[in-house]
Amino acid sequence: MDESRKAEIRREVRRLHELVWEHKEALWPKGAPAPLNMLHPRVVAHLYGLEYVEVDSFAGQQFTARTVGRKLAGQLDRENKTIVVAQRFGAETTRFTAAHELGHYFLHPGRTMFRDRPIGDHGDRPERSEEEKEADYFAACWLMPENLLVDEFEKRFGSTPLTFNTNVANHLNPAEVDALLGAEEDDTIREFEIAKSRRFNGQHFVSLAEAFRVSRSAMAYRLKELKLIKWP
Repeated sequence: MDESRKAEIRREVRRLHELVWEHKEALWPKGAPAPLNMLHPRVVAHLYGLEYVEVDSFAGQQFTARTVGRKLAGQLDRENKTIVVAQRFGAETTRFTAAHELGHYFLHPGRTMFRDRPIGDHGDRPERSEEEKEADYFAACWLMPENLLVDEFEKRFGSTPLTFNTNVANHLNPAEVDALLGAEEDDTIREFEIAKSRRFNGQHFVSLAEAFRVSRSAMAYRLKELKLIKWP
């Protein structure tokens, strides 16, 4: 995916975030929650008249020959204005998959139906189509907005980007200092440690992955993309 397409997706996500904020009083008449708690995909689905449904699994549904035997986690049916996601893969995957289906809805209007396997992160895996990568990127931007993520990152780890050195590695995982310091730049081992960390420099906190309710891998990819950790 080229940078111009990523910029288009970011603008679309920003528009939707602003829409939710504009309608927060109607959406939460008893008082709007903190911004991090406004990010569930069902919120924007509601604003666009989409029925959002969580089921245990897709067992028993009829699928095409192309999808038979696959472990399905999410479905967008544009004609019937429904998004259905399976809960069987865990809360973080359910949430990311739902945001992914929203990505298909807003980014790919020419397609009526999407059915997806479990989605837990948004790495640019080569076997995924451009449409799938775009929906992954939409989900990452929706669930982990840059401004909120930078703010939460700085509360835990100080100013951005975080300069990664021996002291930082020791704070994160003293048993893996050599591996962390010797990691290649295209790896996500350092970002993964940051994503799951619940303590740093004498402070204890909810990890970034837990705060944004995404998988550790999804958070690690997002930290890498936003360059919040300085290499080398």
